[in-house]
Amino acid sequence: MDELSIEQLEKRLEGARVQRLMLRIQYQQAANIKLAALGRKSRDKLRHQLEMFAKELSTLDKCISKCTLRMEQVNITKNEISYIDDAIEEEEVI
Repeated sequence: MDELSIEQLEKRLEGARVQRLMLRIQYQQAANIKLAALGRKSRDKLRHQLEMFAKELSTLDKCISKCTLRMEQVNITKNEISYIDDAIEEEEVI
């Protein structure tokens, strides 16, 4: 190093700076690739969650429809019982 001129030292320093910059660019590219992969993974996860939600919502809709029909049957049966009770009471009065 003692034998190098100022100009040679500056060239070596500039070379180190360029090499550092190239490494920084490579690091940034790798970080971007990693982020893109995470983004794809997150989008795939979101897509799966939305598909599951849609299936569960469909199942819920079917269940609500069945419950609505069941409630109608409960009301019909209650009305039948009420009608029978009224008929029994009228028979007892006669």
